[in-house]
Amino acid sequence: MPLNGLEGVSYAYGLNHYEVDRPLRDVMAVYTKLRNDLSPLGKYVGAEVYEVAYRVDAESLPRLVNWGVNGERADYVWLDPHERQVVRAVQGGGLGHS
Repeated sequence: MPLNGLEGVSYAYGLNHYEVDRPLRDVMAVYTKLRNDLSPLGKYVGAEVYEVAYRVDAESLPRLVNWGVNGERADYVWLDPHERQVVRAVQGGGLGHS
């Protein structure tokens, strides 16, 4: 779902957000035992997640659904399908390859 011209919207688009965030790397080194390289996640966030977030902010904010089609309480949050894909990829460690 590439958006042409997104580079002109933000200087952060296309950057590896893990590699450019020195304070995050420093805090993780001090407070966690995590020694994995999170560069793939930073790259994913800097491009694909950025595009999804831009789309969701502009066109498709989450919506609270109180009632189902049968008139019964549903109480769930509707997410844009692209947003659900990002959530699943990050939770499952797929980094956008799902």
